[in-house]
Amino acid sequence: MKHDSRHMMLPCRVIPVPRWMVFLVAAIALGWLGLKIMIPPRWEIQRLDSPDGKVSARLMRNRYAQESLSIMVKEGPLWRTIFYSPPLTNDYRTDPGERLYWSPEGNILFLRLEGKTRWGYDFALDHPVSPESLKKLNASTQTAQDSSAETP
Repeated sequence: MKHDSRHMMLPCRVIPVPRWMVFLVAAIALGWLGLKIMIPPRWEIQRLDSPDGKVSARLMRNRYAQESLSIMVKEGPLWRTIFYSPPLTNDYRTDPGERLYWSPEGNILFLRLEGKTRWGYDFALDHPVSPESLKKLNASTQTAQDSSAETP
């Protein structure tokens, strides 16, 4: 007995899709593509939590037209960028020693670059540390290193 294949096939059903849904999907895809083009490639160099664990910081290296650094912090549910460096002049294949560290009290975040503290952010006052304070910090650090090098 021969089976008729026309009876065994399921009927083809067309699911109507509203035109607005097609446009919505296309708009989301184009928006995502635009954001991918506008946001520069970035690499996480260091992730550091505060001593009390309330703040998390990321040191990022960005590369679009020129290479630069940025620091992002998370105090609640969202990340925010609190620092963009001027373009780096060194070769991107070398390590300029960029590192984040916290003050002993745990309320100031510092960026150390090429052996010197270049930037700081005071979370208690919610603003960057002044350049004069950074110069004093670098001078006291240099004095401490010089005195430790002199003692045998």
